[in-house]
Amino acid sequence: METICAISDMQGYIRPVGECISLRPDQFLPAYSGYRTQYTASGTMALQLALQTIRAQHNKQDVAVMLPAYSCPDLVTACVGAGIEPILYDLAEDSLFPSLEEIESQRTPQTVAVILVNFLGINPPKELFTQIHELGLTIVEDRAQGFVAPEGADQLHGDFAVFSFGKGKPVSLFGGGALLMRENIAPSISSPMLASQPVGLTQSLLLGIKISLYNLLIQPLFYRLLLLVPGLSIGQTHYKTPEPIAPIDHYRLIRLRTNVLRQHKL
Repeated sequence: METICAISDMQGYIRPVGECISLRPDQFLPAYSGYRTQYTASGTMALQLALQTIRAQHNKQDVAVMLPAYSCPDLVTACVGAGIEPILYDLAEDSLFPSLEEIESQRTPQTVAVILVNFLGINPPKELFTQIHELGLTIVEDRAQGFVAPEGADQLHGDFAVFSFGKGKPVSLFGGGALLMRENIAPSISSPMLASQPVGLTQSLLLGIKISLYNLLIQPLFYRLLLLVPGLSIGQTHYKTPEPIAPIDHYRLIRLRTNVLRQHKL
């Protein structure tokens, strides 16, 4: 597999994002200082778990959360799965993030939280977090496109932070996600602890084969051929119906640290 990952000078198309995934198991990833961590089967499930936790914090039937109008439809999937109304906000002029005035104008009496999305590795300004907190709103920091290792936990400013380990993410495990929740959030409304899902030998072999095949197909020559296959719709995003929240499988969990060190260039 290491030889496959070294292929880079062949004529073909370079994939938009994503690195090869290491199959080498390792120790568990260290804890994030100041946060409790829950590992889920996808980043969407991690966001849904955050929203469900926020909804449990508020004693009212109708709850809404604000999210950028220009964003992945998986954010809406998570809102629907958590039973929370999504309210779309516009980005400020010449900015990748909303202005405080936009947040205030779109806010309703039911609004309890704002999702701030890391845009292709660019973080929202720290002062925006401060301003939104002063409005009494909870902040979910969507880090699907901007991973932060445990050593950089001080870079996180939200009450919740969500990571995704899907295809093409800054750290990919070909699936999985993580929810970080600040320790100062009341234990009575904390999310349930999810144990990693055990994986049998057959499933482990299949996952290993799928990941090895993925590592091969993202190479320039093979990615070019993949684009010629009709009906694959590579790179397209569509709304998906929410699924029940499930924990990450143990196969991926024990390979997370290896891939953080390798793909995140630590």
